Amino acid sequence: MEALCARAAETVNLMLRVGTEVRFLDSVESSQILHVGDRRGTILPARRASGGKVLLATLPHDQLRDLYPDLPDRECAALIRELDDVRARGYALNIDGTERGVSAIGATLRNGNGTALAALSISAPSARFGPDRVGFFAAQLQAAVREAEQALTDFPDA
Repeated sequence: MEALCARAAETVNLMLRVGTEVRFLDSVESSQILHVGDRRGTILPARRASGGKVLLATLPHDQLRDLYPDLPDRECAALIRELDDVRARGYALNIDGTERGVSAIGATLRNGNGTALAALSISAPSARFGPDRVGFFAAQLQAAVREAEQALTDFPDA
């Protein structure tokens, strides 16, 4: 996480999904003066946070519907479409979705068996999270995930 923070020059987070929420386990803060602060202990709606979205995207559609039984059909269909896009792209975006002025990109971290364990995200002030930066952040995040997953191949049951 520290290496990713140094490469991206933005805050990096590790989170788990618990039901319909995502819980931040660890953060490495950017050294830039204007940055997203430490999110450890923060709980956010999974369908709004980038890390939550990538973890939700690992679930089959019927399981998603079971998680959100009170979500109107139209909103559930929109969520499923968004998560299908996340799955195809390999990362999720949160542009001001959980907090105004904060944007993030998240990717799934899997163990040696391919089971989704957690999510890593890069969070930045929205002013520095334009379309020109998404590709850079995605490449840095996906490289960090590959490095972490390679290390996890020794622990397939983790």
